Amino acid sequence: MLRQYRVPSAAVFGGMLWLVACDEAGSAPPSETQSELIYDNADGGAEPGPAFDRYAAWTCAVPRIRPCDDGQIAAILFESDQGEIDVSQSVIERVTDPPVVALAERLIADHTRSRDELAALLEDIDVEPIENDNSRDIAESAQLALVSLASKSGEELERAYVSHALLHHAKALGTIDHILLPSVRDRQFESNIRRSRVAIARHLLLTSDVQKDVAGMCGGDLTPSDAGVSDAGTVVDAASTVDASGIDATTAPAL
Repeated sequence: MLRQYRVPSAAVFGGMLWLVACDEAGSAPPSETQSELIYDNADGGAEPGPAFDRYAAWTCAVPRIRPCDDGQIAAILFESDQGEIDVSQSVIERVTDPPVVALAERLIADHTRSRDELAALLEDIDVEPIENDNSRDIAESAQLALVSLASKSGEELERAYVSHALLHHAKALGTIDHILLPSVRDRQFESNIRRSRVAIARHLLLTSDVQKDVAGMCGGDLTPSDAGVSDAGTVVDAASTVDASGIDATTAPAL
């Protein structure tokens, strides 16, 4: 099934934004191209649609600086995936709210698949991960989250885990848009990163939905109008927000 989604830009955290695209000369393409076509694949993940590469080729959110080489990019992506796997695995047996449990399961599955696909690609293109300050920062952040979450339980744990997941994915989007994509040299590696961006954007929307369900908008206290009600005022099944079939753009939260 082919669906159309709004994809959040990490450059704006607090308002929904179409993925802005421009060609090398800086002119914007027709307005109808300011979206991405994404397939839901058989595994419940996201795959770029036939127009994705054409649209993505116009993306130029920042100048084409190259702050990292491909080996350094590989280390950053690996630590990002592994960190989310470790953090989610650390809470999976200790959370009980169904949307939070389903979120942790989804993140473990998706990031494990992403990590394994990255490892296979790096072997094919003969790139070795190179540790760097950015990858070390991501690894250290995951360790700090593990320590912090270990001391929590119940609702406090669930709220803290969802908040971590939300901010982790927002930071990951910013890293991809402003460091990794402007830097990557290998075309196969670039395609892999763009596919990862689609999945991370979906995770960000999903996590924001779960946070609203368990803690209120942006982690504030729940009000009667928040609990189980979409922005359109329609009652939402909490489990549906983490259904593997994907996210309905009409109910996706504004970020």
